[in-house]
Formats: sequence, structure tokens, C-alpha cells
Amino acid sequence: SYRNLLSRTVITPRIHQNMITSADPFAIDTTVYNLTEINEIAGRYGDPGMVLALQVSMATEPEALIALDRKLRARREEALRTTEAEIPPIWLVPLFEGLENVRHVRAYLDKLWEYAVQSRRLNQTPEQRLAEMICEIFIAGSDLSQEVGQTAALLAFREAKFQIARWLAERGLVGAV
Repeated sequence: SYRNLLSRTVITPRIHQNMITSADPFAIDTTVYNLTEINEIAGRYGDPGMVLALQVSMATEPEALIALDRKLRARREEALRTTEAEIPPIWLVPLFEGLENVRHVRAYLDKLWEYAVQSRRLNQTPEQRLAEMICEIFIAGSDLSQEVGQTAALLAFREAKFQIARWLAERGLVGAV
């Protein structure tokens, strides 16, 4: 397995939320197409999952992450219909960078939960659907420190971490996200 470069490579790109919310969808549509194509090519050679997750920086609007998830799911389903390769879904990783965004992480997650309830398959629980959509929640401590200083950033980080852990525990997702 060490000789095969595909089996040793995992790519986790990062995009800015503005790419998703832009009036011109070309950039995000191309990104979704390219990420799926990378997994499709790797899958043809027996190494699916080169791109397992996509970070979305400046996560402020849950609707943007939801729109991205819809695009990724639709493109993956299209690729699965036209190829024999195994193509895994791509997780999304919301990246919270500003103090106000970190403080409102629970409301953001509530919107994602509503979407998970509505977008799940018949035999799928909301918990499974959310875990299929996101694998982690990223808080940029360095950005917080630059915005409000280290002490206030640490406090905001700890409060957000507690809120996230509590939110995940209330839904039985602690081991999945």
C-alpha cells in the first residue's frame, strides 16, 4: 500500500462561505464537480475517499452549508449512476472564526438539525443523517485571539465547546461528530 500514492493521500480542502453564497455559482459548482471527480478517479483505481471532508471557513449561515450539502449529494449521486467506482460522501466541516459566530454555534447547529430531519432517507435517523453531513465542528482559536485577545478567546472557546458537546450529547452524536 505504500507504493500506491492514492492510498497514502487524503485531501481536506478549505473554501470560504462566500463561494457558496456568491451570486455566480460557477466557483462552487466547479469545486463540487472537481472534488467528486477526484474521489471518482481514485475509486476507479481502488482507493476511494481521497477527499473525505471539506472545511467551510467563516461559517455564519447554516443555509450555505445546507446548500453545499445538497450540491455535493446531487453530484455524488450523479457520479454513482455513471461509474462503477465506490465514491464516499464528503463531510462538511463548518469553521467558526468570529466571536459572534462562536457564541451562536448552537443556533447554527439547530438549523443543521432541522435539515437533517427533513433530508434523511426513509430508513435513516436524523442522527445518522447529521453524522453523514458533518464530521467535526472547527473553532478557530487563533482568529478569536486576534479579535478579542487570548483570555476572552479562551473563555469563548470553552463556552462554545461546552455548548457543542451538550448539543451533541442531547442528540446522541458525541461519538459520531
